[in-house]
Amino acid sequence: MLTFGLVAAVGVLIGILIGWTFSIRTRRRLKHSFRFLQTLVTQTPCALFYQDLYDKKQIFASHSLYLTFNLKQPAQWTQILNLFSPENADILNTAYQNLTQKGEPFSLFIPLAHSSMHFLIAGRIVQSPHHHGIVVTFQDVSELAQKLQLTSLMENHKNILANALDALNFPLFIRDSKGLSFFANNAVNQEKASALNELSWLSLPFQSDSNFYTLTYGQETKTEEELQLILSNMLKAQRRLCECLPCATCLFNASGQLLACSDSFAKLWGLDKKWLQSEPSYEDYWDVVQDKGLLSRVADFANYKKQQREDFARLSAIHEVFLYLPDGRIIRRTLIPYVQGSVILLDEDQTTEKK
Repeated sequence: MLTFGLVAAVGVLIGILIGWTFSIRTRRRLKHSFRFLQTLVTQTPCALFYQDLYDKKQIFASHSLYLTFNLKQPAQWTQILNLFSPENADILNTAYQNLTQKGEPFSLFIPLAHSSMHFLIAGRIVQSPHHHGIVVTFQDVSELAQKLQLTSLMENHKNILANALDALNFPLFIRDSKGLSFFANNAVNQEKASALNELSWLSLPFQSDSNFYTLTYGQETKTEEELQLILSNMLKAQRRLCECLPCATCLFNASGQLLACSDSFAKLWGLDKKWLQSEPSYEDYWDVVQDKGLLSRVADFANYKKQQREDFARLSAIHEVFLYLPDGRIIRRTLIPYVQGSVILLDEDQTTEKK
């Protein structure tokens, strides 16, 4: 019996030793695996946050995450939440908790607080024989967000302009360069075909997205006094339309005085709006842009300005000229003869297209 007990004790001791040895080896393998995982996470080129669910103290973040958000090491989830507004931080943290507790993956489109930067934030569970954790990636999609916002803004402007044209009490068409009509306001639908034939029609050519269009509208034939009033009202409408166009455009009368221009034209040339409202001449415009240093130096500027004014006065067909500015911009200027000797001027920055 004594011998059997001794043998059993030795067996138990050997089992304990084997188990202890195995546990040490397992712990070493886990440490090695964690070190490998930490190296893998920290060196990955994308902004990434990792937290192990077996051992929640094991939190790793890529160097890209620290650089992107200017964080202090070691990374904590609360540090990341502080980058966003309280409302967006709550949304992100709720998604994070649902991922941690329920395993629900998420994908959120969130802007940084006090910044124009937007991020696509995605979280998911990752598993391996030795690890069970969550990975959250942060992809900078600011450029895409700006494009989406610009598209939305442009669509909104188009809707506003369409509603404004619909509100006019006279029929109006817009046709493309092939003469095909793609817009008609409500007044067209309300008038009978016979009534439309009795109207006097005027056309206003304009440019948008490098394409030419024609805005055609009809007015009833009236007495001379009524026609003068109509002409005055039409001129006011043309001015308002010119001011609302998204492209850089302006309208000069036959004497070369500026009647109206869009905000885009003022912005393109850095011109003061109050000065533009004073109805400066075409020559005044050249003097101002020359004084601002926006034109390439011309040896005889007075003669150059005179030539520009003569070309303006003799204009009988659409004329294009390219202006090469000292700052590297290339402006395509289109001069379009309009009613009663007036001229529509369209400027478009062609710098990107020429490169």
